[in-house]
Amino acid sequence: MRKLYITFILLCASASAQVDLGFKRPFVPAANSIDGSKIALGSDATGDLMRYDGTNWVRLPIGTANQFLKVNSGGTGHEWFTRSYGSMSISNGAVVVAVTQNVFAKVTGFTGRVNSSDVTVAGVCMKVTTAGTYMVYVSVAFEGGFLADIFRYNLRVNNVAQTDFQGQMGIAVINTTGTANFTGIYTVSANSGFSLWVTNTATSNDPTIRQGNVVILRLI
Repeated sequence: MRKLYITFILLCASASAQVDLGFKRPFVPAANSIDGSKIALGSDATGDLMRYDGTNWVRLPIGTANQFLKVNSGGTGHEWFTRSYGSMSISNGAVVVAVTQNVFAKVTGFTGRVNSSDVTVAGVCMKVTTAGTYMVYVSVAFEGGFLADIFRYNLRVNNVAQTDFQGQMGIAVINTTGTANFTGIYTVSANSGFSLWVTNTATSNDPTIRQGNVVILRLI
């Protein structure tokens, strides 16, 4: 059997002439021509984000109030993160007892104010129940008996000295107050405790803490 091949050659009389053979051209959208109403990832809600998971574009639901977006621990995607913080304060007139010259003693008299389940008060220090990186801010107003009094403070994590900072009277009137403050960043394990210690490096007088605050903010 012989096969017969027929070739059609269409000649257009002009450039404007069109021949409809019934074929559909593929749709090619113009740049920036598709608006959000044409995109759906499923269960879409206000505030959702779209991210690429390595295979497809997927929906990242909106987080809760005051959360932050961060890269997960595996570096493979994003997740919502809640910053947690806690604070302790010392009532006016709290006294550091049994403080001798150049010997650190733990500051007592703290009362705790817990703003998250992540940070709890344990005795006279703060305990963080979740491992992470924390910013610690300490502010102390103290009273000394002599002009030369220098109060040296020590922030400790799990009773291990971390950072020293100091405040000095610096005025020619006895029994008046001075201030000292410090900010540090520490990466710690779960259930780590933060505490504040103090000593008087100039005399043997017991320093009096008139007001103090320790604030811990989880960064990561």
